[in-house]
Amino acid sequence: MRQSITVYPAARGAADQDDTRRLAMWSSQLIAMQSAVSNARDFSSVMEIVAKTALQVMENTDGAAVALIEGEHLKVQHGFGTMWSLRGLSLPLARTLAPEVIATGTACLVRDAASDPRVDPEVHRMVGARSIIVVPVPFMGRVVGTLTFHARVANAFDETDLLIARLLTGPLAIGFSAARGAQAELALSSQNRRFAATFEQAAVGIAHVSPDGRYLLVNDRFCAIVGHPREALMLSDYQHITHPDDLAYDDAGVHDLMAGKADTFAIEKRYIRADGKEVWGHVTVSLVRDRDGEPEFFVAVLQDISARKLAEDAANHDALTDLPNRRSVTAMLEEALADHGPIRRPLAVAYMDLDGFKGVNDRFGHAEGDACLRQVAVVLDRATSHSGFTGRWGGDEFLAVIACESEAAARAAIAGARAAVVAMAGDHGWRLDISAGVLFVPDAETARGLDALEVVTRADRLMYRAKESGEGVVVAPAVATERRTRRSAGRDAA
Repeated sequence: MRQSITVYPAARGAADQDDTRRLAMWSSQLIAMQSAVSNARDFSSVMEIVAKTALQVMENTDGAAVALIEGEHLKVQHGFGTMWSLRGLSLPLARTLAPEVIATGTACLVRDAASDPRVDPEVHRMVGARSIIVVPVPFMGRVVGTLTFHARVANAFDETDLLIARLLTGPLAIGFSAARGAQAELALSSQNRRFAATFEQAAVGIAHVSPDGRYLLVNDRFCAIVGHPREALMLSDYQHITHPDDLAYDDAGVHDLMAGKADTFAIEKRYIRADGKEVWGHVTVSLVRDRDGEPEFFVAVLQDISARKLAEDAANHDALTDLPNRRSVTAMLEEALADHGPIRRPLAVAYMDLDGFKGVNDRFGHAEGDACLRQVAVVLDRATSHSGFTGRWGGDEFLAVIACESEAAARAAIAGARAAVVAMAGDHGWRLDISAGVLFVPDAETARGLDALEVVTRADRLMYRAKESGEGVVVAPAVATERRTRRSAGRDAA
């Protein structure tokens, strides 16, 4: 069975993962805000809900305020954060950014108020903001107010913040309409269409999932990534399309969300498409709770990372045999020695060399030699995959790492793999054998201080003993490293 190798480069896709996590967070928070707004008693409550949500969703925001146009003045109705003290402040429209957003009907972004000529210097000194977003609040074809966000530092806001700010004006417009007793139903419909458009046109897959795993709502991009039509997904659940080997990790994250141990979780997992093929995705999941605090549904944001996984797989697998290559084997062995990987101690590390392979090349040619190596790889992988893995170390040398309880068990396992290779070779007319050196690591104390290359070197020496003695397989226990022995001796002498 082919091993799934995941290598995590120091800076792999960090920005993409941050954007995905951010999108998942504000998607669920905006949904919760819409629910709260629909139950708000008056426009004052709506303004408070929207402003507080803004401070939560726009992480670089220090203050938020809602202001309404009163004749030739703009009056702050609600302020939060650093803009709390501005409640009740009334400024002439000409000294604010409102005329610009009224004229254009679009949001205004000020990256640095200290140098932007649009900002009144006196107002800037009074407010103290460096970054500003001002969004018009529309009603019945005109601008009735503004939603403003401040940050103390310059260049605090980006295009995503601008998008969120625009989305937040929808509930304000609805609340204003309800307060005036006109067009409330039409405004709500418009807001729903805006959310629906954002949901469907997102560049990432988005799904709403019930607490028991059933799909409630999915966008087109989600369907495209997982390879199932919307109709089929709505009759299914995430467990059904998740690769069996990844389901436990997914379920563990869901359990933590349900138990309140985490606000969000992210994993890299495989989905099984309708055509049976696998696709890798990076999914970030958050939980939306109802007014009573009970789980209502999950918001899952999905990115297709198949291309990156293919590149990682190519970088960590041997092109000829499709086994893990030396780099990958070294990393997995380090994990096993640290007791962090899937293979737990006690374990055995076997360095195996093909005897007679040169004769295959000389007699049958290099193409046959390549075929021989591929067949040997299949046999060794099959013999060890139930308890560990085998990788190609180089040339006609292989390295196996297996979990086993004793030296005798290690000897039996590697001897069995050796016998399987000899039998396979005989079927093909190849005269092959294996010499194997096996280092047995019984416990954590022994493994402490051992590094992967040192273990491989020791197993290599044992392999040469097996080759010279004709034993085929030589097993020896791991002992304290020379470095540790010298350190211990130094402490004793002191």
